[in-house]
Amino acid sequence: MSAELLNSWKEIAAYVGRGVRTVQRWEVELELPVRRMGGKYRTSVSALKSEIDLWIRMPRRGTGQDHHGINFEIRRRMRRNRELLHARTASLLTRYETLKKQITRTVVITSTLKAACKK
Repeated sequence: MSAELLNSWKEIAAYVGRGVRTVQRWEVELELPVRRMGGKYRTSVSALKSEIDLWIRMPRRGTGQDHHGINFEIRRRMRRNRELLHARTASLLTRYETLKKQITRTVVITSTLKAACKK
């Protein structure tokens, strides 16, 4: 294992002298250079010290934009919209499961009533 490699959010945060949530936010808002194992969002992360050092030295515009010219307000809205979409999707899935159970019960009751009527 290389001394150049940081293998967790904790190590990355300690290296830059900030909290874990701060460096996680920097990844989203300011494109802090971290790598995700398997390329998936909710997996372990790693980073190279040299890349973080370079990222820290990169100039940022003082106009509410990051070094790629992307407006922070737009990023904030996009993140908020993603959170709302996730919450709405979870709510719809819950409603779907409830409806599926109600339909199953209705089918069982209907079958039972049909059988009772034939007797």
